[in-house]
Amino acid sequence: MFKKALKSLGLVLLTVLIVITIFVAFNFTYLKRIVTSKDIEQVRVVDWYEPTVEMAFNQKAEKLDHIPNNNHAMNEQYAEAIDYAEKINSSAFLVWQGGELIFDKYWAPYSKENYTQTHSIHKSLLSMLVGIAVKEGKITSLDDPASKYINDWVEQPLGQITVKNLLTMTSGLGEKKPPNFFLFSQFMRLLNDPDISAVARSLPQKIAPGTEFEYINTNPQLLVDVLESATGQAYETYLQDKIWSKMAANPGYLWMDRKNGTPHGYCCLIAQPEDLLRIGLLVLNKGKINGEQVVPKQWIEEATSPSANNPNYGYLMWRGTPYSERRIYSASSPFKALHSEPYIADDVLFFDGFGGQRVYIIPSRDLIIVRVGETRMDFDDAILPNRVISALDAEKRVENHTATLEYSVGVSNTTISADHNKAINLQITYPTNVSGEFPLIVFSHGSFLAADTYHNLIDTWVKQGYVVAAPTHLDSGGVEAGTKAREEHGSDWLTASRVLDMKVTADQVNTILSNIGDFNGQVLNNQYIAAGHSYGALAAQILGGASLQVQGDSTRAIPENLKDDRATAIIAVSPPGTMGERLKAEAWSTLDTPQLVITGTKDVLPPFWPDYKMHQISYESAKPGNNYLLVLDGVDHYYGNLIGRLNKSEAPQQQALDDAADISLRFIQAHLNNKNLVPTSFASMPLDGYSTIVSFEHR
Repeated sequence: MFKKALKSLGLVLLTVLIVITIFVAFNFTYLKRIVTSKDIEQVRVVDWYEPTVEMAFNQKAEKLDHIPNNNHAMNEQYAEAIDYAEKINSSAFLVWQGGELIFDKYWAPYSKENYTQTHSIHKSLLSMLVGIAVKEGKITSLDDPASKYINDWVEQPLGQITVKNLLTMTSGLGEKKPPNFFLFSQFMRLLNDPDISAVARSLPQKIAPGTEFEYINTNPQLLVDVLESATGQAYETYLQDKIWSKMAANPGYLWMDRKNGTPHGYCCLIAQPEDLLRIGLLVLNKGKINGEQVVPKQWIEEATSPSANNPNYGYLMWRGTPYSERRIYSASSPFKALHSEPYIADDVLFFDGFGGQRVYIIPSRDLIIVRVGETRMDFDDAILPNRVISALDAEKRVENHTATLEYSVGVSNTTISADHNKAINLQITYPTNVSGEFPLIVFSHGSFLAADTYHNLIDTWVKQGYVVAAPTHLDSGGVEAGTKAREEHGSDWLTASRVLDMKVTADQVNTILSNIGDFNGQVLNNQYIAAGHSYGALAAQILGGASLQVQGDSTRAIPENLKDDRATAIIAVSPPGTMGERLKAEAWSTLDTPQLVITGTKDVLPPFWPDYKMHQISYESAKPGNNYLLVLDGVDHYYGNLIGRLNKSEAPQQQALDDAADISLRFIQAHLNNKNLVPTSFASMPLDGYSTIVSFEHR
């Protein structure tokens, strides 16, 4: 009994000794913060963070309360995103798109007036403040040694740590051997100590700067010291004057290590969700607020570009590409952020606050998403942005499907001449009785066919405001006439002349259109879409950079370079596959122009292409990037009898042709640089509603 009591007393004394040691080693403030530290609700229980300093706001800032009155519809569209946000105990979920707040939701008892402790979102705001100091000349260069601004700092025997090293998390600072007792770690001391500047400056150099990405809070905390030294102002004053008072519609708060001390620069900005959205707008708008260039545009571009040691990280800002299922923070940290799937858009940027505090910025969609709430170690970074983008794309696609076609179709047939061919029969299909500048599609027909057998496809493009010019090539007029042309000119020249026909068509189309009475516009003369069916698709691909594999049977000299830089994208409908020595996969290895290849599961032409997948070879062999493949269910080479050969006995595959035409229009809109079009991220196109699609791929 006595031994047991003695043992209990020993444990008590040991506990007291540990408490006294902590108290002596740190002080009452540190001990109090450790003891009173709450649980994961700290992001919402902001009163715990004291002392704080308040930053003045812009009293003329526009309120983000112009929610459209179709909020019920938005609830249905965003069901998956909302369900996930609710599942992970979010406090607020906001979506800004196209210049307005299109959706917001708050979960009781949280409301738009409540404040959130945002964890590391503060880092990205700090980055922008550094950019301002550089622009003002306060910081002369990112390559400056940080010691130029921080005098009493650690020795750096492995190399001078620069300002850029601190911005990119490559300082080389770190604990060579972390203490066994977590409360003594640099992380805990930097969070709770009443002199965090001294704590930050005490971290030793572990490896040479610039050699390894290691995400540590010491780096941005040191940047606070750099800014204060460079500007001669307190950090909170500089942030308030340069950004917060110009941008925010509500006061913001910074957690200080002590009264009149130093703010936590790596975390603990306390703000309302709508002001977090406004920080995102600073990036989306390239640093502008109400027309004023607050943060330098060049800085925003640099800060969101990949850094040398981590392509997913810029200057204290995260990037969504390249994809990694488990995003690392450092090689020494076991924690990894989950991305269950690649981002639909390839330009996702985000401010990463620990445990799911997020501001996503997607410039290609003019989109910002904000989520704050319970700190979740299982937060999935891919779900909210991907589900929101999918909902927006679905809404846009429905609009496209239900839109009334604006233009009637006119057709003009003429003959043009060129050095390589004195008589090219040309069919131009155009929107009637309209004026303006219109995108041009130059279309090449299949072997032995003719330009006037594709109106079911071409008319769809024209009704949406495109001009389609389709030359008739030497091998037109049926198998007998085409075979005779091949014998007369050689297969090499038949292919090359197709490409030259298309180039000359693009050269002369505006002159021809000027003589058409019910068309008062013109086409873009510096770009066009190259499109084609079957062997005509190969001609379009050669215009985009594929190579002509000559057999040596041409009766005429073939130009060395057939590529046309004006061809900004390619639509290849049932392009040829390999044909022994005549056409190898290498023909497409040089193709680097954005391309959409369309085929179907019955798209076979024995003995040339007995398997429809042979039509995919040009997709598989072309250079990766903006390269797409669409496979349609049950579609043959001629869509029944709708294109190319209109006298076939098969039933017309109208729905498949409609789907192919609609998707090709979306592809054009995504890749034609034209002021009349709104570019979209074609790779993220939603497939629901297209009943004939088997697969849609991107590489």
